[in-house]
Amino acid sequence: MINFFLKKSLQKKNNKLPLDNKFPWLKIIDNQVDELIDQDINFRIDEITNLYQHLLSAEGKNKLTKLYDELVNFGYPEEAAKLELDLLIKIFDKKVINNLLYNPSAGLDVHKNESKFISDKMITDSFGFLRSPKGKILIVGSSNTLLPVITSIILSYILGNVTVVQLSSIHINSIPNFIKSLSLNIFKYVHFTKLNHNNIDDKDYLESLLISIKWNVVNLWGGDEALKYYFGKLFKNTYRPRIVSMEPLTGITIIDNSYIKENQKKITRELSQSISIMGQQLCSSPTIGFVISDEIDLSLESFCNDLILNIEKKYIDNNVDESNSIKLDRMLNNAMDSGSRVYRSKKFKNNISVVESINNSIFINNKANNFLSIHQRRNFIEFIKVKNFDEAIKQIRLLPSQYSFKEIQKVQTILPFGNDKFIKKIFNLAKKIGAYRIIDSEYTLLRHSMEPLDGYNLINEFSTQIAVSGKNSNKIS
Repeated sequence: MINFFLKKSLQKKNNKLPLDNKFPWLKIIDNQVDELIDQDINFRIDEITNLYQHLLSAEGKNKLTKLYDELVNFGYPEEAAKLELDLLIKIFDKKVINNLLYNPSAGLDVHKNESKFISDKMITDSFGFLRSPKGKILIVGSSNTLLPVITSIILSYILGNVTVVQLSSIHINSIPNFIKSLSLNIFKYVHFTKLNHNNIDDKDYLESLLISIKWNVVNLWGGDEALKYYFGKLFKNTYRPRIVSMEPLTGITIIDNSYIKENQKKITRELSQSISIMGQQLCSSPTIGFVISDEIDLSLESFCNDLILNIEKKYIDNNVDESNSIKLDRMLNNAMDSGSRVYRSKKFKNNISVVESINNSIFINNKANNFLSIHQRRNFIEFIKVKNFDEAIKQIRLLPSQYSFKEIQKVQTILPFGNDKFIKKIFNLAKKIGAYRIIDSEYTLLRHSMEPLDGYNLINEFSTQIAVSGKNSNKIS
């Protein structure tokens, strides 16, 4: 009992638990920061890019198969796991790494004329810069996809940081096992935690880790609930780490009605693929659609039924619980009562459904919590027909206030279908709603290596540019 009170007293006084026993790497992490500063960045670049051919080999494919099995056994959709692992290999491609490093959005394209990445560079006779690691990076992983988390790990390591990864439950074994299986230098400088803030045994350790350690950058991936928790704790960290927060976002599709008439098969095929990827639980996957039409009273019946048939081809039963099925039924009944048209799969019933509404979403004035949020929905999309782009913008800006889009901050991705003139109007719309991406269907899961991640360029976030002005710039080798 005395020890119990002593522990609580020490915790309040120092605002931390004895973390060194829980995480032995804390004893060496500062020395590791210095080790990486002394190391040539090109050693780490070569280490990562040499993995590309290795992962294409028989031995490498075995490692990826193990990773696939671990993901699927934890409940990952099989098709999503296959797609992610195909793309995971490409992260290690030298062309992709070079595009990330020599990225105009990071201001590093000045290196492109060199045969290799130069961290210290003289620009003119009176100015140059040194690029330095930030130091200690904490990455908080999301549960819906592993690609962004692994991308963050790789970029943090290449830039010379010691990285600590707070893993989601679905990745507590798969990501560490995969990194360890590579048997390279990277595993020495990447450490993992598996703490759950909802678990009473983990809670105090996680809070102390967030509050007492001098993190230089905290890269957060996750939903609104998780972000609120981490922001609340990190606010108490007197070292004031830089927080790079990947906020909860969603994807939308915008379609020119006149374009549907000539291209229905193409649109429904590509749109169904984008909807099916990751079960709409990816920020780039459309969860709502807008159809710009001069004839908003004319039905989209043929288009909606064709879309359902295409989704059926990719349908995977998610074993939705009964309460979700009841809420889905209520949602569709409410849509019909509101005057919207409802289309259901003949083969899978309500499990694949499309709603066609005019001017307003069925969710717009409904605050009831008996509607499924987008986190619970699968293979469902509502199309709202509006007369012009101004009306679409008005509806998009209202999304975060709707219960069905609870926790969503704004739109990440726009998937447009229309002619060249229509696409140019989409560019302007994206600026007005603050979207991060405009894509075609091939890029729903794929990211171009030259684009920032949700407005952040992690090359810049994970490194510091030290300016060298005047005659001392001539001394930069």
